[in-house]
Amino acid sequence: MIISETIKLNDKSFTKTYSDAGFYIERNGVHYAEAIDNIGSDREYTETEILIETEPETTEEKIKKISAKTDKNSADIEYLAMMTDTNLEG
Repeated sequence: MIISETIKLNDKSFTKTYSDAGFYIERNGVHYAEAIDNIGSDREYTETEILIETEPETTEEKIKKISAKTDKNSADIEYLAMMTDTNLEG
């Protein structure tokens, strides 16, 4: 299904259009992974049956993402403990 939503870039609003199923969208014979247009441009897109191919994440990339999330969660927990004067050591 085609999704259109309003996004902000550099304090300006635009319409972002894309397929929620990971297919290319098309307008006037040109395929796009996503389109960003000025609001009110009234450009219409159709969903194709061509799947956007993406490279699978490597194990290293997955580990980096998980580590970043873990680091953020740890920092959040430490901050909350500090703000509530809670001893996390036992």
